[in-house]
Amino acid sequence: MDALRPFMITAGLRIEKHPAEFLALLPHHRYRVDQLIRQGRILSYTVAADRSTIWMTVLATSETDAMDLLASMPLAPLLSPDIQPALFFDSQAIRLPQLSPN
Repeated sequence: MDALRPFMITAGLRIEKHPAEFLALLPHHRYRVDQLIRQGRILSYTVAADRSTIWMTVLATSETDAMDLLASMPLAPLLSPDIQPALFFDSQAIRLPQLSPN
């Protein structure tokens, strides 16, 4: 099996033409995102305040695998993604916890 590596996904979210569809799919989408986070496939997930863009860092074996992961999300038909391989991913969340002096 190929090794997982990070990919950065920037996806425009087109909800202005489909607001009812967006609202109906949102709970299912959040459930799927939570599943993928628990599985370790999504490392970070952010939505712009105006709901126009979603940013994700995912672990995938290839750009095709990253696209398949994105396609498994209920909001996929409303997304226009750009997927880029990342050299590495780093964040406070994956570092060792800070020591408490108590």
